[in-house]
Amino acid sequence: MTSQIVNVAIVLISIFIALGLACSWLQEQIAAIAKLRANTLVEGIKELISQDAGVLDQLKTHPLVAAVSADTKSNLPSYIDARNFTLAFWQSVGPTVDAVATTPLGNAIADPKVALTSVIDAVNAWSPTLESAKNVKRSAVALLNSAEGDYDKLLKATDAWFNAKMDRVSGWYKRKAQYFLIGIALVISFGAGIDTIDIGRQLFAAPAISEATAQSISAVVQKHSGDSDPSSGIQAVGKAIADAQGLQNLRLVRPSWWFWWSAQPASTGTVPAPGILESVFGMLITTIAASLGAPFWFDILKGVVNVRMAGEKPDDSPPPVAPASAT
Repeated sequence: MTSQIVNVAIVLISIFIALGLACSWLQEQIAAIAKLRANTLVEGIKELISQDAGVLDQLKTHPLVAAVSADTKSNLPSYIDARNFTLAFWQSVGPTVDAVATTPLGNAIADPKVALTSVIDAVNAWSPTLESAKNVKRSAVALLNSAEGDYDKLLKATDAWFNAKMDRVSGWYKRKAQYFLIGIALVISFGAGIDTIDIGRQLFAAPAISEATAQSISAVVQKHSGDSDPSSGIQAVGKAIADAQGLQNLRLVRPSWWFWWSAQPASTGTVPAPGILESVFGMLITTIAASLGAPFWFDILKGVVNVRMAGEKPDDSPPPVAPASAT
């Protein structure tokens, strides 16, 4: 009974890995189409410069920023190097575009003192009227004060200012991406009728299928157990569970359930068809499991496979000692 539980756990976890891979791939495609990384980066920069449209427009069109953008129409890069942002920022603050253009940050290597003096003059000459621009000037003055007259310190302070904001932007992106992932997992689980409870019951009722599938998955995990990069092992497990012949005899998907609420799926062998409430709960479990991601389940799978390969723990108690016979 214990070995059957382990076998079923291995098969279910492998299914979760395959679903996690599919959901992650779809999430990346949707994020690319929606330009999620670029838009999130722009949101972070907007907050950094207090939503000042003038500075934002100059940053987006600055050669150091526009050069790394894959989309030349929107100038929305997915990543900006901190030093590139620093140089572009100090060339984007000032009273007018013409005045900013004369700020010789490009000559920083030749003469840092000249560059720093030009930056200070540009900021001092700037008299913004919009509150957002005033906030940008306050940030610029604070950075200049922290530099203490050292141009290299100014660049490093601006780099740190930008990197601190990007740490928060990374958190924003991960949270948005997780929302996308949960939505995709929900659509796949309910759209295809993938019920974890129903699949688990079928696997328990088909020990030969569970044993054969778990054995093939265990061999794949052992083969990739020493890989430094787990992605190869994850992909191999996903392929193995997709190619498992025995699972084709089970009821893994039931898309008709979604379109016909009153229709009950056919029973599989001795396993009765689940009710609607049970199916909903089972598909919610599938949604949660798939949204956790393939790497999460692959780590758990390695532990379960180790348990399966170890088998039952031998009895460590010493053998009984026969009583000495009387002489």
